[in-house]
Amino acid sequence: MKMKFGKLIFGAAFLLLGVFTSCDKDNEGTLYQPTNTNVTLEKDNFGVIPSTETSKDIAIRVYRAQTAGELTVGYTMTTPTEGIFTDLGNGRVTFENGSGVAVINIKAENMVPGNKYDLKIELDDAAKATLDTITNRANYTADLSVFCEYVWEALDGKAVYNSPVAFEASWEVDVMRAKGTDIYKIVGLYEETYDVIFSIDADNNVIVEEQPAWTYEDGGTKYAVNIVGNANGDQSGNAGKYDPATKKVQLTLFHFIPKVGDFGTFADELTLP
Repeated sequence: MKMKFGKLIFGAAFLLLGVFTSCDKDNEGTLYQPTNTNVTLEKDNFGVIPSTETSKDIAIRVYRAQTAGELTVGYTMTTPTEGIFTDLGNGRVTFENGSGVAVINIKAENMVPGNKYDLKIELDDAAKATLDTITNRANYTADLSVFCEYVWEALDGKAVYNSPVAFEASWEVDVMRAKGTDIYKIVGLYEETYDVIFSIDADNNVIVEEQPAWTYEDGGTKYAVNIVGNANGDQSGNAGKYDPATKKVQLTLFHFIPKVGDFGTFADELTLP
């Protein structure tokens, strides 16, 4: 529906353009052509770029309106995280003669799964000075982020989840582990819609950060119920301990609806396969 609406607007704009350009053939002139080079980045925000690997090649296109001759443009990169992004062009990108497109090549590496890394690119003052004063439109800065996704690997066999008070039941579940980490995901623990993620630290503490886990309906209104580890009674995320000998994971969880109310804290247990 949104796509169709976009096309209708686009079509109306061109119909309006036709009214202005074709109603007087005798005075019809040529369309405006930029008089300056007008160097611009492809866009000002690239959003979040996902990566399933710890390294990622990134290509940022740069455009110019006038293509005669070779042109080299300078730029800078800034990031709050050191050791991740490498500028393969060393702050310079060159348009070949006759080309209106050049590419800034960047490599992201040494990324840790589950982390997002931010980067800003800015063209130099010489590039900014090429702005066409009639169109007066160009992107001189661009923001982007790279998110290094977890690669989930299924554990062999079924795990058993025991919730003696909250759900008064035990049932088999599938558990996955993020490759190279001690982060686990219980697939569709309470409902198919929600997976529950927990981690085990070097001291075998089980950490469950706040996350939605199931839904509750009251009076026709459906709420997302969040959980958080509450073994210490402070909702800090600590859900208990992991026993490597028995493969039992303590999951003491506080169940609540933000800004509405709570169901209390319940001590559950997961036995890994």
